[in-house]
Amino acid sequence: MINNKKELTPNEYRGELEYELANAKINATSPYNDGWTQEGYRKKVTQLELKLSKIGKQLKIELYG
Repeated sequence: MINNKKELTPNEYRGELEYELANAKINATSPYNDGWTQEGYRKKVTQLELKLSKIGKQLKIELYG
């Protein structure tokens, strides 16, 4: 099988991580999840926050001159 997934730009990658983080935060506190599931999502929140802190934010600066 051929993988047709395109490579993400830094901003797209950051957006994907932020989406995953929001989802993990919701599931970490959801009363519909048992304690084991919540704990797994809390660990995922920690991992995603660490990843996001390392990639920084891409700024677009226009130069004139």
